[in-house]
Amino acid sequence: MKVFSVFGHSKTGKTTTIELIIKELSLRNYIVGSVKDIHFESFKIDKDGTDTHRHSTAGANPVTALGLHETDIMFRERKSLREIIQHYNVDWVVCEGFSHELIPKFLSLEDEKDIEKADDFTLGFTGKISSNPNRSGLPLPVFDATKEIKKLVDFIEENVPDILPGFTHEQCGECGFDCMTILRKILKEKKDISLCKVRQFGVKVKIGTKYLPLKPFVKDILARVYVGALSSLSGFENGKKILVEIEGLYLNFKKEED
Repeated sequence: MKVFSVFGHSKTGKTTTIELIIKELSLRNYIVGSVKDIHFESFKIDKDGTDTHRHSTAGANPVTALGLHETDIMFRERKSLREIIQHYNVDWVVCEGFSHELIPKFLSLEDEKDIEKADDFTLGFTGKISSNPNRSGLPLPVFDATKEIKKLVDFIEENVPDILPGFTHEQCGECGFDCMTILRKILKEKKDISLCKVRQFGVKVKIGTKYLPLKPFVKDILARVYVGALSSLSGFENGKKILVEIEGLYLNFKKEED
């Protein structure tokens, strides 16, 4: 899964740019999801007094509102971006906002006064600044999504890597770096995603809502065990994704009482 964001002040063209990117990615037969970061303190979808709000007040979390034309799953706390996208099964996630998130970004500007908001993970500029006649003198590529959407999405396809786990060195460190350093190397030094050792094996382990940082040798062991055990079963297809869910392990592996 590849994830990136468009961030910047309101009224600079963020949502228009995102809308056009989503349309173009969809035309290229990608499955696309999106996440909008909203900072209004009073914002909430559910309202006091509704049945779903009463469910939530009683202690339900999450609460789902199932309508004829949409399904809304509401949690009672703010989730991190990586927790949110664990519920997505898409090729691309296009985000609006998330200026401090560890993902590639495009900065939407009205003029040059906010260029300093660009960081090491900013790939280019979009928004009203794209009409600037001196745009060629800016420090990063500039794209007018209303006129150059194919060029912009070509650039996105070429430069946005798969999302990294977001680990600090203390959480993982298997490659000798943290995820911030790796992403900087990928975007600025054109290094390959293979720098991340955690991503080199197609094995993920999720406990509750969090993925565990697995060492490569652990991934290799798990892959060999499961593929070896399942390969003799009818219906097994080599190379296909395997999903194994295990619940209630604690019932069988309780520590013996002294």
